[in-house]
Amino acid sequence: MKNVIQGTRTTLQQFAGKAALASAALVGTTATAMASESGTSAAVAAMESMGSQGSEMIGAAWPIATTIVGGLIGIKLFKKFANRAS
Repeated sequence: MKNVIQGTRTTLQQFAGKAALASAALVGTTATAMASESGTSAAVAAMESMGSQGSEMIGAAWPIATTIVGGLIGIKLFKKFANRAS
């Protein structure tokens, strides 16, 4: 039984070493791929596009927001004067 446990432990240690080596190689190749010039410029273009789309959405939301706030203020004032009149 002791030999089986020892053999299993040795096998797991060897596997862990190989897994660590494989993950280090994967990280190295991923870092190299992400550092390429075309990937960086594509990421910058995507972020600029998202920024411009966000600005457009905010610009489209202002008229709606002002209408809602104005309506709410109008309702509060109407209620206030209606309660005083009665």
